[in-house]
Amino acid sequence: MPVCVRHVKVQADMPLHDWSCSGIYRIQKFELGGRSMVRLKCYHGTTRENAHSILKDGRFLPSETRDSLRLGKGAYFYCKTGMSDYAKTCAYETAKYHHEKSETGSYGIVSCTIECEDTQFFDMCRPDFAEQFHKARHALYQKMTKEGHVYSHCGELDTQTMDMIRSIRDIAIIRSPEFFGFMSFENQIKFKKRPKPLTYVPNVIIVCADTDKAKISDIKIEEEGEFDV
Repeated sequence: MPVCVRHVKVQADMPLHDWSCSGIYRIQKFELGGRSMVRLKCYHGTTRENAHSILKDGRFLPSETRDSLRLGKGAYFYCKTGMSDYAKTCAYETAKYHHEKSETGSYGIVSCTIECEDTQFFDMCRPDFAEQFHKARHALYQKMTKEGHVYSHCGELDTQTMDMIRSIRDIAIIRSPEFFGFMSFENQIKFKKRPKPLTYVPNVIIVCADTDKAKISDIKIEEEGEFDV
């Protein structure tokens, strides 16, 4: 549903820091024409047919905003954050999950490089950006519930919050730590009372790119094949 953002305060810009991240949150920064830029290496899991269409067209089609895609409209990726193939594995497991729902049979894992200006990068791996998100979320919840709206689940509120922030700020790329539950080994974890989620600790970095603002290049098909039936 459309959200009226009047009377909900969201900081329109954040101070530009020389943010030195290490470990899994490391990103590449560089200068281009006097502008500070960020660059991410990412993976996207889809069908083999879609993977070849992406490679041929040189672009990703954005997914429309919905409660299951809590970062809003855009193309979704897993961010490579170290030397391991964990992000690539997540892309494969995503393609497998959608295969099991639609029985497509094939998969393709596409890699790419995504760039934008530092000021257009909303990075919720950073505590200050995560805090800004939650302050906006709390303010939006208070406003909407006073108007009689009842939220069915947290994804609805998260999605509305991110859509609101994106309507106020010029954002090209959003990065957020999340828990990815599609991994086959996560399904092996059993509890007497199954919580949702299985853990409260994020295990992957999700990226949502505005395909009209972010530069997406170096598109390659890393792997393709058929799922075992």
